[in-house]
Amino acid sequence: MLLRPFSWRDLLTLHQYRRQSVYLDSALAATHGTLHPAVLLGGLTSLAGIRAWVCENADSPPLIGISHHPAGFPSARIAYLTPAEALASPCTPKLLEQLARQSGENGAFHVLAEINAGVPLFESMRQSGFTAYTRQRIWVVESLPTAEDALSEWRFAQPDNQNAIQALGRQIIPEYILNVEPIAVTPNLGLISIQDGKAGGYAEIRYGGRGIWVKPIIHPDAEDAEQMLIQLLHAIPERRMRPLHVCIRAYQPHLEPALEAFGSTPGSEQTLMIKHLAIHLKVRETFKRPSFDAQPEAPTPMIHSKQNIISLAFTHKGKKSAAKVRVPKATPNK
Repeated sequence: MLLRPFSWRDLLTLHQYRRQSVYLDSALAATHGTLHPAVLLGGLTSLAGIRAWVCENADSPPLIGISHHPAGFPSARIAYLTPAEALASPCTPKLLEQLARQSGENGAFHVLAEINAGVPLFESMRQSGFTAYTRQRIWVVESLPTAEDALSEWRFAQPDNQNAIQALGRQIIPEYILNVEPIAVTPNLGLISIQDGKAGGYAEIRYGGRGIWVKPIIHPDAEDAEQMLIQLLHAIPERRMRPLHVCIRAYQPHLEPALEAFGSTPGSEQTLMIKHLAIHLKVRETFKRPSFDAQPEAPTPMIHSKQNIISLAFTHKGKKSAAKVRVPKATPNK
């Protein structure tokens, strides 16, 4: 079994098995797929936090794995593994561990992956140190129902909306998830709905040639949350007949009935998995423990009192000395 970095000669193999990829990043799968130019170029040159490795085993085709770590984010993601027929080989846990190690060296604190429930890869990921932390489902929307005033409540989020969006996220998203996946406000890519001066909803949007990926956050107490979701889908600009892939997390179940009502196609339930990384730093200089043997002996005071006279005795460098201090008698309060 040989583990090596991805190289130019692997491009043909990647193209050959492009339809057998197992996606572990739903946004990438919905927008670009395995042959995203940035992923390919980054895998070859290690640009933009992208790492690509190949594991060769005599009994199966070579297994290719791609991970990426967006700048400024605490977590890296495993994009996909290919081909699926090689996932049963001993290469899988080795490749996962290597991608995690590379992500840690690149500054990531965690590695994330999204996997369809019940697939054999789940056990290999557990053996590699991954654990589940939440669930989600991707709904594919081909056509939208009619909605009145669809653009009235949603507009592009701007940097000055950051605090309002973070406040909304803290009300809905569990804290441990926010620590792993902080909400990123990208101007002219996310949409926000303002209600009574507060953020009632926010949606992260990613575009690609294959489709548009949308992850909405809508407060369950918002007035007519289902209608807000429909208005959001209508408000997404430059759709150009591309399908919408709507990501609904387990903490947003109130949004699924609206998607089901107008005929959206539900995907398989996915388990989101995380591996926490330990960061090892090499110590360039050792520190010597200071010696206290040569330090002078500190004076040790001993206090004796008799009536209103206090005697102070000191021991310093083996010699004793004494001093007497007269303390005035206390006058009783009248």
